[in-house]
Amino acid sequence: VAKVIGAVLAGGMVSSAVAVAVAAACGADRAVMGVVSVKSVTAPIALAIHMPYELDRGMVAAACVLAGVYGAVVLPLLASWLRLDESAGYGLGVGVTAHGIGVGARGGSCPSAVGLAVAGLAINGVLTAVWLPLRLEPMLTLFGHG
Repeated sequence: VAKVIGAVLAGGMVSSAVAVAVAAACGADRAVMGVVSVKSVTAPIALAIHMPYELDRGMVAAACVLAGVYGAVVLPLLASWLRLDESAGYGLGVGVTAHGIGVGARGGSCPSAVGLAVAGLAINGVLTAVWLPLRLEPMLTLFGHG
């Protein structure tokens, strides 16, 4: 259990940091960087996290949906290209990166993969709701928008 939680926490943090770094490198403003920082959790959780930062609700929802659709389309192609089977680890990755849309897209696959996808979605949502409010300001400062 500790390894799963650690993997989900690391994946969520890296995903958020990379999204903010890419947005900063593209010249995005603070609002866009805030929006992309929450894109890897399911939309209802992202909408709750965004409130103290007064981010645009529509942009937050769109970023989450786009991340989910992208993950649901790209992850199976990437897994096929890397010759990965639909194992429990794959399912966990789908839940963390593509959240509800990715889990729905995997509906007919391996039951343990689907179960861990749901667990990844839920654990990532809870952990991100805790760590992101504590780390968003330092992350924005690090990338020049503090």
